[in-house]
Amino acid sequence: MRFLNLYCTVRQPTRKEACLDNVVTNLPQCLYRVAVESYALSDHESICFSVDERSSDLSGNDPPEEIKVHPIAKSQLNHFSHLLSLVNWNKIVTPGPAEENFNKFFSRFKYLFDNVFPVKIQKPDQKPNHRNKPCWMNQELVVLKNWVIVAYDRYRNLKTNDAKQMYLMVKKDYKEILLKAKQNANAQHINSSQNKCSAAWRVIRREIGSQQRTTRIEPDVFNSYFVDSVKAVRDSIGTPEVSALHFLNAVPKPETAFSLRPVSCEEVLETVGELKSSNSRDFFGMSVNLIKSVILQILIPLTSCLNACITEGVFPTILKIAKTIPVHKKGSFDMPGNFRPISILPVFSKILESIIKKQLCWYFESNGLFVDAQFGFRVGRTTAQAVGRLVTTILEDFESRVFTD
Repeated sequence: MRFLNLYCTVRQPTRKEACLDNVVTNLPQCLYRVAVESYALSDHESICFSVDERSSDLSGNDPPEEIKVHPIAKSQLNHFSHLLSLVNWNKIVTPGPAEENFNKFFSRFKYLFDNVFPVKIQKPDQKPNHRNKPCWMNQELVVLKNWVIVAYDRYRNLKTNDAKQMYLMVKKDYKEILLKAKQNANAQHINSSQNKCSAAWRVIRREIGSQQRTTRIEPDVFNSYFVDSVKAVRDSIGTPEVSALHFLNAVPKPETAFSLRPVSCEEVLETVGELKSSNSRDFFGMSVNLIKSVILQILIPLTSCLNACITEGVFPTILKIAKTIPVHKKGSFDMPGNFRPISILPVFSKILESIIKKQLCWYFESNGLFVDAQFGFRVGRTTAQAVGRLVTTILEDFESRVFTD
């Protein structure tokens, strides 16, 4: 039981010199009270076990409400992909308004998605952890831990100095080997992760015992604060001395005007493949990895819907719904100013936005509309190159004995 962090709470005899009944728990002793009482109702004593109310919420907050999730199992993905392949998309995506066509396409996709991956009610403490945790427990540690338990029980029963020294020695060896195993497992976990920085921070948070806490702030309060914050930043920006037209007039006018063009199925497939793989769920419960796994079954109707949106200049209303998560930064959990918003956009909106961005960047690059000093959000350019150019400029001006602007 100790291997599972469970302990017996009753150590007094309940019938003569034997303890017939017991209460097993993993709560710390400060959160429960146990006593052996005699009520003359049986041939053995009764156990009275009471739990402190704080044990229901050790963080001091109200218990979080149940949440709705779409559990996506790999075994069901093939079934979902098969159902999508059976749909006659030609009868659903017909010539007509772009918004209406996309809504029909999305409704059928969402209907099948909800049937294959039905919504389930889940308690927060039952939320599965999809991240791989480093596992350092091996057979050697299991055997050694059992020896520690045996040595402790022997010392508790004998109460001799030799038994105590034996217990302390075995316990010390176990801690040293366990620490080394943890270090090796954590190092291997970080080195094998795609995002080493994120993996390192997960290890740090787990070791220091940081816990997720809930807040009593209502969603409407968060929404109003985040919207007002943007307005405050906008209002704080003064009128620039030079207008944007001044800079636009200094740039040679392109020979051709910009216009969005329809895309092929190959371009849509390439765009989906370039999206960063993620299991983060959007407002509808879908993820990038889910769309990547079934893209071939919906490629033709999706391309048709996207081209209709591009031709008509329409961005479907259903794709404007984002799931915003307030992430705590520091300080009190009861102040909205201590949170920052993280928005998860619908996956299909990311595809449409990526297609438009590609065409815009190609037009700007082809016509030299980007300033040469711009390094951010450009293919083949990094912030490291920007720092390198700044250092080079400073050194050249220093050698030339001129001021650096």
